[in-house]
Amino acid sequence: MTDKQNKSIAETDIDFEILTRVVDEHAAERGVPSHVLPAKHTSPVKAVEAPRQRKPSTLKVVEPEAPLRKLTLELPEYVIDLLVEVARKQKPRATARYVVLAALRKYGLDIKEADITPDRRRSA
Repeated sequence: MTDKQNKSIAETDIDFEILTRVVDEHAAERGVPSHVLPAKHTSPVKAVEAPRQRKPSTLKVVEPEAPLRKLTLELPEYVIDLLVEVARKQKPRATARYVVLAALRKYGLDIKEADITPDRRRSA
């Protein structure tokens, strides 16, 4: 490498007139602007509004009548997909838990109405 190749840009003599002309010609060939300068601000910077705060939810968590216990099941993937799809089509939307409890009730198990809610996070 020569000494000229080792110099940083700040150390080299750059002819900005030639550089500007080359950039302008290149941009003109492609139909794009060569220099885009920021618009001059004539007014002071406007204050930015603080983001609006969300209103607290008025929905209440519905507590089931009976205490809950967790039951982990391994089911075929298509069965889970069907449960989710049935729950999604409910009006109002429901959860897979609701679909399972409603089906068990139809099967003949004595499941209390208070424990079968479409979505326990919403109370109506």
